[in-house]
Amino acid sequence: MAIGRYLRAGFFALVGKYIRKRSLANAWVNVVKRERGWAIDMSMDLQAAINRQRILHIVSSYQLDGADRASFQAHLADLLEQYPTPLIELSLVETLVDHWLNIPPLRGVPFLQQAHRTLQHWEDQPICSTLTPGQFQQITALDPAPIFGPGELPPPYPIRHPS
Repeated sequence: MAIGRYLRAGFFALVGKYIRKRSLANAWVNVVKRERGWAIDMSMDLQAAINRQRILHIVSSYQLDGADRASFQAHLADLLEQYPTPLIELSLVETLVDHWLNIPPLRGVPFLQQAHRTLQHWEDQPICSTLTPGQFQQITALDPAPIFGPGELPPPYPIRHPS
């Protein structure tokens, strides 16, 4: 009987420590996400959350948000309402490649404005990407299938490569 109480007390103490550590870790992650404007609305479906996270991964990997994060996040939110996320991903990476050698690098709202011009150009013209799926994966460390389609099926958006 005494051993059972001792084991239960030890078990609950360990679980309590784990829950407190887990809660503190989650609280810290949530603060960091809110601070950087990465909070994901839990009402959006899983695929939309994954697509948004892919875009935020590109932005954070190359620190594209610049000094004025609030304006950048507002402009990015506007783009997310207007265009499909795979096209936004592709335009971000195309813009990144186009300005790869610029010093200082293009960041912040000017970067998004250039990506937006690319998206607007694709509205009138066929989408012509200078990137291969392999190059996209090397630059972003993301799976290129949502943008270029799986290898055996055509992509959801027709993408031509310049000849």
